[in-house]
Amino acid sequence: MLNGISKILIESKDRTELFIKSYDLLVDLLGYDPYYEARRKLDEEALEYIKHIPRNISINEMALYLALSNGADIEMRDYNGNLDLNLDTEYKFGDYNKVVNDIANAERVALVVDNVGEALIDVLLTSKLQNMGIQVTLIARKFRYEVDATVDDIVRYLKMLNINLEVMGIESRYSIFHDKKLTEKLAGCSNIVLVKGICNLESFISIRPEKLKDKCIFLFRAKCKPLSKMFNVKLGQPLIAYGNEILDIYYEFKCQQLCSISRFKHKSSAH
Repeated sequence: MLNGISKILIESKDRTELFIKSYDLLVDLLGYDPYYEARRKLDEEALEYIKHIPRNISINEMALYLALSNGADIEMRDYNGNLDLNLDTEYKFGDYNKVVNDIANAERVALVVDNVGEALIDVLLTSKLQNMGIQVTLIARKFRYEVDATVDDIVRYLKMLNINLEVMGIESRYSIFHDKKLTEKLAGCSNIVLVKGICNLESFISIRPEKLKDKCIFLFRAKCKPLSKMFNVKLGQPLIAYGNEILDIYYEFKCQQLCSISRFKHKSSAH
């Protein structure tokens, strides 16, 4: 196992590849999926929550719920996996009026899903867009990675909710932004791409797909201290922003970090 981990550390190009290869190694060693029970619990929790989502909601409310539902997750170092769909929760937005207007005026909207449970809520929410005459496509991995929803999960949710939406699959365990062919297709056929989850956010920042940065709207919670610090929000706070806004914040944050390091080195050399 140590040899396998050492090889992964050496060969991985970024955090996403490191995590996914580590997951593959863990499943191979154990002979089963260690996240099976966590996936089941997230689905059960979401089934209770969807009972409390109003039948008729506005696009404004839908976007807020989509950001909130990213709270459905397993416990991690800085976050306890809190699923709270209270619309009075404090948010941080980019150009939110543009977000709502662009979704309302779109002919085709794609949703890149994140975790199981969360994705069940999101399927229900985005089906409201189809009722408004907007064509909706759901995008998920074809293969399991931790608690992320797969195409099979999405198909199961659609049958459960008696909803008919188009589904597209990513041919790997990786984020959609690692799939150049699918990214190109998405850029050409969708007006808006709603993107859920921290893994997809990190992959977007790493790959920076030029044709999608103005089309992607990220809806997520700052579930770790680095994100909380970068976006200057409380831990767990929901955020909604366009891809280009995300990149601007990231570049500014990295510049601030570099300036801090430079000042520290300058002070150290002065002593």
